Amino acid sequence: MTRGTPPFDNPFWYTSRTVPAGQYALGSIKVLIDKENDKASAPEIAFANGVSVSNGTLSLMHGKLTAGGDRFANVMLEEELSFLADFNDSSFKNCLFSKGGGWFVSRYSARFTFRRCVFSQRFSYEKWNMHDFGVKADDCTFEDISFPKYLLGDRSRRPRERATAEGCGILLPWLCVSEVHCS
Repeated sequence: MTRGTPPFDNPFWYTSRTVPAGQYALGSIKVLIDKENDKASAPEIAFANGVSVSNGTLSLMHGKLTAGGDRFANVMLEEELSFLADFNDSSFKNCLFSKGGGWFVSRYSARFTFRRCVFSQRFSYEKWNMHDFGVKADDCTFEDISFPKYLLGDRSRRPRERATAEGCGILLPWLCVSEVHCS
């Protein structure tokens, strides 16, 4: 288990990088992925196939994160408005996905995309609404997870915007769950 060694020795990530395969325990480190300043380009972070991250927080401020074939355990993933997170063929045990930062928009302030992922024990806070974050999950498995009631919010009580299959990708583009397996 690699602690406090590259790439996690510096909690501030301002440049694009690839995290090599390996086991990483974040401990109390909160990794902040952000632009260094307003003129800098947003970093793109790629986790190589075979990365295992545990016990910490990834604070996703500006940029893009892609992961495929990776494992996350006891990790909090906070996503800010202008970040894109895309996970494929990954597993998440007791992980928490949430909206980070102080800026919000009326819908889906944070957005997570999952394809062929497995989740167990935990997924989100007890309260989950369309203002905080949205999810696109395709062909994913959820084990031992109780989902909170999804709240559309006061401004979105129109009947056509209820979370229905016909709304997936059209009326509610970031509340799209298809080919889901629960156990």
